[in-house]
Parts: sequence; C-alpha cells; structure tokens
Amino acid sequence: MTFSFFVILWLVITVLLSVEFYLLNTLPSLSVCHFVQSHTGLFDGLSLSPEPGRPISWLLGCAGFTFMLLTNLYIIRKRVPLFANWGRLSGWLNVHIFFGLLGPTLIIFHSNFKVRGLVSVSFWSMIISAVSGIVGRYFYIQLLRQGSELEQISGYCADYLEKARAKVSSEVSEQALTVLKERALRWAGVPKGPATSLGLLGALAASVIGDVRLMIMPPRTSSHFPVKTRYALEKYALANRRLFFIDYFQQLMGYWHAFHIPFAVFMYLVGVIHIVVAVLFSSGH
Repeated sequence: MTFSFFVILWLVITVLLSVEFYLLNTLPSLSVCHFVQSHTGLFDGLSLSPEPGRPISWLLGCAGFTFMLLTNLYIIRKRVPLFANWGRLSGWLNVHIFFGLLGPTLIIFHSNFKVRGLVSVSFWSMIISAVSGIVGRYFYIQLLRQGSELEQISGYCADYLEKARAKVSSEVSEQALTVLKERALRWAGVPKGPATSLGLLGALAASVIGDVRLMIMPPRTSSHFPVKTRYALEKYALANRRLFFIDYFQQLMGYWHAFHIPFAVFMYLVGVIHIVVAVLFSSGH
C-alpha cells in the first residue's frame, strides 16, 4: 500500500473521530456511541463522557499507546536479520509512519484536548516525534537508492530521451535535447554551480522546492516529443538531483536520528510513568 493511502486513511479516521467527539461534547444524543448503546445494548451503563479517566478515554489511550509501540515493528524489521525478507522496507516505513500518526491522534482524543502537568511533556515529545518522522521519511526517500542505482536510472532515461529525439530528429537537434535536460534539472532543484555552493540547508530547500514544482507540473518539453517524454525528463532530473545532493542528505539523516530518537525514548518513558500512575490512582478508588 502506498504512503498516500495511509495518509488518506489517517485523515478519514481523524475526521470521523473529530465529528464524534464534537457530538459527545455538545450533543451526545446524536453521537454514534449513543446510538450503539441505546439500540444494541452494548456498553449499557457505561458513561459516554469523553472526559479523561472515563471508559472512552481509557480505550483511546490504550489504543493510542499500542499503536505507538507498534511503530517499533519497523525497527525490528530493519535491524533483525531474521525478518530481512518480510516485505519491502519502504512498505514497513509507510506502516511505521501511519502508526506514528494514528497513535498521537488517538492520544489527543484520549486527553479530550486537555493536556496538563507532566503528561504535557510526553505529549509534546510525541508530537515532535511524529512530525519529525514525516521529515525523516522525506530524507529516507532521497536516499532510498544508492548512487549506482541513481546513475543507472539517469542513464536509462537519457537513452530513452535520445531515442525519442531520434524519432523526431528533423524537428529536435541534440543541442535542443541538451537544453531540455538542463531545464529539467533546474526545475527539479539542481543548481548550476557545485553542490557545495548551497550548503546543507540550501540543498534541503532546493530539493523541497524542486519537489513542489514537480508535484505541480512535470518539466516542460518540446511539442514534438510524445507526452511520456515529460515523465522521462522528470525521472532523469530527480535521479540526478538525488545523486547531486546525496552527501548532504546522508548528513541530514544522521542529524535527524540524533534529534528523533531521544524524543521518542522520552515519550515512551513518560508515557509508561503516566500509565502506571493512572492505573494505581484508579485502583485506589
């Protein structure tokens, strides 16, 4: 399943929960929970209040923390040789990010948007960890292929473009094709000068701006070329840009790990403390 599928699924779940919690806080009789309770007898006698400490809050808290724990399946798949052949690593990363988004979302509803005291420290660590996870995925995508693979993709696309030019050679010269390729590189974010002229943040900014441009429109080409040529130009430009900035993104990935992991560890630590205190407090009553 693609990353966009998981993002859409997360958005749908978030919207449904938002509507349900709005009704539970304002018009409980119109909520799905009330309908199920009154028409099926399930959860009969249980409070439908979304306030922290009530059954709905407990359920969402347990589910949210469970999903946060499940994010570690990606780390197990990545680090343990026994699971090396269990699916593509990029697919596991998509699931990892989905759980990393869904878990904090459920925790937000678990607190009914009321975060105070020590829990707020864990909460904001969780939010920072989730957001940085999305950033980390972007870095990972830039490094998904090795330099040799990127050179092969670039060469394949260049050959395809040359064959396309040969079919319309009377209209497009080799020089014109070179201009198109140079224009595509600029469109994707590759600067004219060396990569060192941009610096770390400059390379990141050029890469992000280039991806935004490519999302809006593939590189322009001559009207003599078939439509597919534009996408060959896009792949050519992307492969060359990732190869051009590969050293920078390796540095960024290292910095990202140093930033992301402490927040994740602290989030789990304070989360466990919160759960233990909550269980002891509730058992005392």
